[in-house]
Amino acid sequence: GALPPLIRCLRSNSESVQWHAAGAIANLAINTANKSQIIANGGLTPLCTLAHSSNEKVLRQVTRALFALAAKQDLRPLIVQAGVLQPLVRLLSFRHSEVQRNSAGAIGNIAAGAPANKAEIARQGGLEPLVKLLGSPRSNVQNQAARAVSTLACETELQPQIVQAGALRPLIRLLGSDSSEVQKYASLALANLAALRQNQPLIVQLGALEPLVHTS
Repeated sequence: GALPPLIRCLRSNSESVQWHAAGAIANLAINTANKSQIIANGGLTPLCTLAHSSNEKVLRQVTRALFALAAKQDLRPLIVQAGVLQPLVRLLSFRHSEVQRNSAGAIGNIAAGAPANKAEIARQGGLEPLVKLLGSPRSNVQNQAARAVSTLACETELQPQIVQAGALRPLIRLLGSDSSEVQKYASLALANLAALRQNQPLIVQLGALEPLVHTS
């Protein structure tokens, strides 16, 4: 099959080869049946290594592949064990919006796994850069950041940290987004954060009620 040689190409010294191989694997990873095969053929380790690259084109494809792979629930523990979270958290602050979007999407998928994954994302410093991306000028970045924050906000222990990271104001602003997807995830994040009684007065004080009524 094509997977073993493609995965070997991820280890090439040529950034052009890395880019094309990662792009091929990202495309293959869209298909659910291929995700486990990519992992079984040893694709995760070189993808994790390439997530430390400084090449924008390589990073766009690597993060796209990780985003797709992390959509499969039973692969998420393997992805976390491979050490992917640290570079993904760092890439939330990368200069290119596509890398930001893919990294936030991958983290959002990983967060949808076990509660331990959510705690590890916070431990790796993921909350603050995710909150910062809520203020991105690009709706596709806002969407993935809000989705990740809404998922992390399901965890009671993380709710105070998310509020302390400054999530409430940008989430309330996103209720006025032109994108219904962004509105949905911003509303969900606020609903999860409002489950903690101590957050409720601040959410009301910051003016969330009116836009929440209009998006319902």
